[in-house]
Amino acid sequence: MGNDPKWNVLPDWRDQREFLSQAVSHLSVAKDAWRSYHAHARGNFTEEEAGLLFDNVCAFLRKIATRLREA
Repeated sequence: MGNDPKWNVLPDWRDQREFLSQAVSHLSVAKDAWRSYHAHARGNFTEEEAGLLFDNVCAFLRKIATRLREA
């Protein structure tokens, strides 16, 4: 995404790239914690770990919601 010339045609491409990078970082944490490890029955969440994962997913949703428009 960073060196892709298609991004340079958007007037706010730097802002878009920063926003998406931040959103993806939250999503990557959730993917790594859930899909890559726990979904394959290799481990269990403690209550504290589950809370941290939940908080991260909430942060992702709050971030994405800042760019949603109501129909």
